[in-house]
Amino acid sequence: MNSIEKENEYALIGYKMKNTSSEYGSVSRGVCAIDSSKYFSSIVERTEINSVYSNIQFKNENGEWQSFTGDEIVSMNMFAFTPLVFNHFKKNSKNLLKRIEIILRQNFICLPLSII
Repeated sequence: MNSIEKENEYALIGYKMKNTSSEYGSVSRGVCAIDSSKYFSSIVERTEINSVYSNIQFKNENGEWQSFTGDEIVSMNMFAFTPLVFNHFKKNSKNLLKRIEIILRQNFICLPLSII
């Protein structure tokens, strides 16, 4: 692996959905897509995830309930970065601050948005 590849490699700690759902109310999770090389490729924030009689479900963009299998890989915002990530944050800070302002209006912050 050359130094350029190392500079651009970070880690996302993923968990199986069934191990992160709650019987005590809804949760939000970043549902991750993993490519054929087992690398993280994208994330979609899902809200109103509920466990009902061992069925894990969420409301989609159309307000319809959909089920998860429970084996989906989700983020609980556990990331590993090299110090070089701060260069990226600095370069994109104005855009990030605008995005955070919009998210704050929605009453929560989705950390993955700051690293995409």
